[in-house]
Amino acid sequence: MLVVFSLFVLTDLHPMEEKFPSIYEYIVYAWAATSLTEKIRQAIVMGNFQSFEWRQLSLNAMTWFSFWTLFEMLMYLMFITSVFLRLTMPAGRFHNARMMYAVTLGTFIINSMQFFLVSKQIGPKVIMIGRMVSKDTVVSLLTNDLNN
Repeated sequence: MLVVFSLFVLTDLHPMEEKFPSIYEYIVYAWAATSLTEKIRQAIVMGNFQSFEWRQLSLNAMTWFSFWTLFEMLMYLMFITSVFLRLTMPAGRFHNARMMYAVTLGTFIINSMQFFLVSKQIGPKVIMIGRMVSKDTVVSLLTNDLNN
């Protein structure tokens, strides 16, 4: 989806007076809306715990005030601001909307880097398991060949 967002920002971002929104723009809007809806759903589900426990409350606070959660809130706020600027800016000052979309695209790209942070922590374990499985597979294949 970042490719579609990039394509939209680089090629199809024009003032409303010049060109009607393209399919790429609608795809980006739908993607951001579903992603934001999922974040809101997670917040609602996380808040539904049966009994009041200080431990649970502190875990919720730690989750919602972590760097990445605040970064995502900023990212969605910037996206909504970009859309607002896109729909309201005249052609003469449309460069402001383009700059806002470019910065928003940058924040979406940085947000996608979370995957690599998790992968860095899990990566060595996955590599170790992969090596163990491949070693066991070779031993198993050699044992089966010797028995036949």
